[in-house]
Amino acid sequence: MKLQIETLTPIFIGTESSEALSPYSDYVWENCRFNYIDHKKLEQFLTPQAVQLWVDQIKEGIANTKSTYTISTFLNQQNIPLEKIKKRSLALEINPGNKKISRFIHTAGRPYIPGSSVKGAIRTALLFKYLEQESDGNRLLNNMISQISKVKNLEKQRQQNFKEIKQEKRKLSGKFLEQNILGNAMENPFKNLHIGDSAIIETEQIAIIPVARFHLRKESQDTPLWREALKAETKAEIRVKFGAGKNRAHQFWQCLKNWHEMSGHLNYFSHKSIEREMSSLSTDFFKDIRYQYDKLLKQINNLKQDEAIIRIGAGKTFFDNTIDLLLERFPDKFYQFRQIFNLGRNPIARGDIRLAKKFPLTRAFVCQNRKPVQALGWIKIKKLGD
Repeated sequence: MKLQIETLTPIFIGTESSEALSPYSDYVWENCRFNYIDHKKLEQFLTPQAVQLWVDQIKEGIANTKSTYTISTFLNQQNIPLEKIKKRSLALEINPGNKKISRFIHTAGRPYIPGSSVKGAIRTALLFKYLEQESDGNRLLNNMISQISKVKNLEKQRQQNFKEIKQEKRKLSGKFLEQNILGNAMENPFKNLHIGDSAIIETEQIAIIPVARFHLRKESQDTPLWREALKAETKAEIRVKFGAGKNRAHQFWQCLKNWHEMSGHLNYFSHKSIEREMSSLSTDFFKDIRYQYDKLLKQINNLKQDEAIIRIGAGKTFFDNTIDLLLERFPDKFYQFRQIFNLGRNPIARGDIRLAKKFPLTRAFVCQNRKPVQALGWIKIKKLGD
């Protein structure tokens, strides 16, 4: 089956090696243009003496945090014209300020969307729906809630058995819960769902964006991190294959062989996630994000048959990546869960159970003028054919 992905917001999926573009060797920002350096072209202008000077100045720049040295400085020193050694350029009004730029996952310099990112988002959405609406899933969720109480009671006992506590805490891990739901490797229904990487995407669809984490209560941001990202309205195709193996006996998992049913589950989870986010971003400071989320909700409600909206890549919240969105419905237990795993900023010392509703306290957004202006990671998927 062939699916088309369309990005609804910028998306960022990094490389496994945390590859980054360096201002010392890889790019020049000039006149509101971001220029990629072609190293092979640059080599034609280099002498051994110039290379040594370049290396020495890079070392000095790394050692001195106040240094403003970049490859642009070197090019000016050597009278090397930027036009002669640039690979390509793109519009970028804001100066990255000599920061490293995290690269989008790519092959031979051209980006693509990995099938594993799409499959991971699908798995989270389906696990959420299973635990919320299937009787067997409800039972497992109730067991998890009981297990939270058991661990807390063990921690309160004077004669603590740390080995026993550690063993019982393992039963609250996502890995343990998934194994209870999906069974062993041979039973796991997701092994029969094969999602390939997208076709290669043209480099013109890449943008350079600043991403900052914003504090919900203080409405402040940390230092922006710069990313290569796919622009909104970028399209790519992926192939999905439903394996012939037997899925887990429970009827729910048959949706993994039925895109129409699966897409409905994905939209249900996305709708729930966006609603939760909008309740957390209640102030005027986040009005641009709220407007964007409101638009996404309307899009989900008006999707055509076999279309779905989900979130992939960086910028997702704790709840987009896990099924703990369900636990939040039990504030006291969720607060205890946070204490057990030390989630958030010192939840034990704060002692206010209402803070569980404000977890996590930061969100990552594209920023401009120290304000959040765009969410990250949202894509629309539609069926193209078998």
